[in-house]
Amino acid sequence: MRSRCLILFVISCLSAGAEPQTFPSPGDDRANVPVTVRGKDWHAHIPPNHEGDVELRFVLPPDNLSMLPSGEAVPFVSGENGVIRFQVPPEKRTLPETVVVAHWELARWENDIQAMEKNFPNVPANPILFVGSSSIRGWKVTEYFPGLPVVNHGFGGSEYFDALSYADRIILPLRPRAVVLYDGDNDIARGKSPEWVAADMKALVRVIHHAHPKTPIVVLSTKASMARWDRHEQMEQSNRLMAEFAQTDPRVTFLDVNTPLLNAEGKPDDRYFLPDRLHLNHEGYVVWTNLLRPVLDRIPAGAAPAE
Repeated sequence: MRSRCLILFVISCLSAGAEPQTFPSPGDDRANVPVTVRGKDWHAHIPPNHEGDVELRFVLPPDNLSMLPSGEAVPFVSGENGVIRFQVPPEKRTLPETVVVAHWELARWENDIQAMEKNFPNVPANPILFVGSSSIRGWKVTEYFPGLPVVNHGFGGSEYFDALSYADRIILPLRPRAVVLYDGDNDIARGKSPEWVAADMKALVRVIHHAHPKTPIVVLSTKASMARWDRHEQMEQSNRLMAEFAQTDPRVTFLDVNTPLLNAEGKPDDRYFLPDRLHLNHEGYVVWTNLLRPVLDRIPAGAAPAE
């Protein structure tokens, strides 16, 4: 029975277009067992000798948790700071490992994602791809970056986890020359810790580099705003964590786009913001463009990144 289950598991993964070992990891700090990520599914690979709870860390509760290949639901409990815990009884284990899939629907973004996919025929080859929340979506990149093959895949209200979950649909297929990322604003506002934000950013970078190892990635710092000033210290901490990560990988550039928006008192300068005191106005985007353009100009044009 176990061998039959294992065969079914392998067939199901092959039919989906990839073997489980080809999935990228979201990072060793995300679980107490090996975990791999594909789209909106996280696969927890439980060794036969694992005892006690399985933990996934820095995650929102999934819409469902199920075993492969049976699809049997697995109950779980949620803890603080994005921890979920579950167990698989010994009699339900499979060899050489038990695979449990955490799945997130994220249905609210489907119209945005489909609109991006429908536009693929109009996207230049190997674009410089901007991905992130409303601060990206509101950036008219084709106007601000003339002469560069820029494409905007921002979707307002999103977080790093949303970009991670849809990377296989809106980032990887375009074989981008470079990727510019901005998120963290909504993440912190919705109660995620700085460590959680940094972990999701790292996971997104890993997914991109798993598919396109040589693609440069520019991570824009999360901006402070008066609308969310009560969270600025958490944003500063997440920026520090993301900057530290970028220093470990020459393919990743962390760009501080927050400090230039501050006034002499160290608070967000209203000159750069819309009346909502959250989103950037034209002057704010000019500041960001002047910071980013030299970075993008150093990225050579040419063929798709080597695989």
